[in-house]
Amino acid sequence: IITLLMIGGNIVDNIIIARKMRDQFIPWSSILLAFAAGIIASIFFTPLIGLVAAPLGLFLAELNRLKNRDEAIKSTKAYMIGWGWAFGARFIIGITMIGSWMLWAWI
Repeated sequence: IITLLMIGGNIVDNIIIARKMRDQFIPWSSILLAFAAGIIASIFFTPLIGLVAAPLGLFLAELNRLKNRDEAIKSTKAYMIGWGWAFGARFIIGITMIGSWMLWAWI
């Protein structure tokens, strides 16, 4: 059950972030580029670098697409707001995982 919660947390995380970005009409190409930048940076460097690389990748993709710095920042802000909501969801899922483990360990 803990593995299912972990997989579910990853899926929910990406859905929340992508939905928030799509609310701002950010194209899938920019969203996928941001996700790819985060994953690749996390693999080759550290997950903390991946957390910086994803919004930076989105900003650069949107800057290239829109040719407007303020609009690119607005898109990146939507990403960061989505990331905040996704963090909250993952935190709750993590608490649920810990609680499930504690019930299993004590019963």
